[in-house]
Amino acid sequence: MKRLLLILFVILSCFSAVTNSYASEPLNKTFVNVFESEIYDSFLRQLETFLSEHPMETPDKLYTHLKNGPKGPSAQDKADFHRKIYLRLRDTLSYRYLIDPESELVRFLDDFTEWLFTGIDLHEISNQFVAKTTQLDPEMMLWTYQLSPDAFLIYLHDYICSIPKYGSEKESDNVGSEDNFADGDIPCRLYKLNNPKQTQLLRFSNVARDTLINPFSGKTLLAGLNEEFRNFIESYVSKGKKHLYINQMSRSKTESVKTEQIENMENDRNTKEGIFVVSLDRDSDSKFYMQTHSFERLNSAEEFKESFLKELFKPSGAYYWSKKLNQKEWKQRVKNILNEVHKRYYNNAPLLLREDRMSFIEIVYVEIVDALVDILEPDTMNISCKQTVDRGPSLYAFYYLYQKQKERELLPQDFVDLMYYVFTPPLAYHDRTTHIYRITRLQSAINRLGL
Repeated sequence: MKRLLLILFVILSCFSAVTNSYASEPLNKTFVNVFESEIYDSFLRQLETFLSEHPMETPDKLYTHLKNGPKGPSAQDKADFHRKIYLRLRDTLSYRYLIDPESELVRFLDDFTEWLFTGIDLHEISNQFVAKTTQLDPEMMLWTYQLSPDAFLIYLHDYICSIPKYGSEKESDNVGSEDNFADGDIPCRLYKLNNPKQTQLLRFSNVARDTLINPFSGKTLLAGLNEEFRNFIESYVSKGKKHLYINQMSRSKTESVKTEQIENMENDRNTKEGIFVVSLDRDSDSKFYMQTHSFERLNSAEEFKESFLKELFKPSGAYYWSKKLNQKEWKQRVKNILNEVHKRYYNNAPLLLREDRMSFIEIVYVEIVDALVDILEPDTMNISCKQTVDRGPSLYAFYYLYQKQKERELLPQDFVDLMYYVFTPPLAYHDRTTHIYRITRLQSAINRLGL
């Protein structure tokens, strides 16, 4: 028995629980650009404005920390300050239910968490960062588009890869536990939709963090929902607002523990009235999404559409549809979308090659997103993956262009905006360019739409 307990102890000791400490930690290399550039200075200026508009008569530790700002001008000082924002915020939120809901502190917590997700504008400053580090100013991007409208994204990708600093599609330098918001991923506004609700699209990484990891592989074993996002949605509930969360993390493998946390918000009595959750399969290992293995030779258009619909609504499959949707009506609407895409963009061709089908999937996704916005009428929405530097930007950039062409004839500036939406997140947050297979697929889908 003692030997069995010893073996169990040794096994458990191989895994690392993620602990929160206010002690300084080394700067996470993944987000070094954020803290070394004007991006974080812009965040600090906007934070200062927010605090001036939300004074507290009796400041608590969180408010005092926010007012004091970083200890010094270095990137490490800024990273320490930023990390402690989230640690103090989460500590304070852990006992907010013990505080008078009408108190000054609770009002501040609600306003602050809502501002963290919906009030920060980093679009221009992030684009300036890209222009400075790659020489990709708007004029050069416009010239690239005009030079080759059918391959402009691929040319930009190749150009960025020619820069020694960005010469390879390296993965994230982040090793160990993942807590993107505390490490430096700053949520920000992207663009508004031209719908009755004027829905604001937001950019942020996934809203769950590691709580237990395998120290050898770095894989997530357990995850927890970020308290600041939970409070943001609870604040929405109290105001009668709605948020649409489009998740692109996998519902299987390692990412599933975080996906589960996000999808379960629709079951939580404190958050379910303020959020709609949908999960779309855009995993590079997905056989259907990549049209590999048994799907590789699925050239019959009718068989492909039938297979697509089956995958979209497979029980416990790779997709999740909000419980707020009438599932029968929603399935019929999606079926109509498949047929309409086939008719409008493929002239009802009886055969679709693999490249055609891959573009077909991307077009269907933006049509699905648009239909969800039409039905659910959210005040805000996000299209996120794990870190929202590849999967997320490629879809919300495509949706941006799709929206614009619905409103009016596309302008050259729309394509410049698209290019920044695609390339800024990986360059600013991960110090690399977008993965080429995302770029070629997005370019193909844009070309298919005739944009």
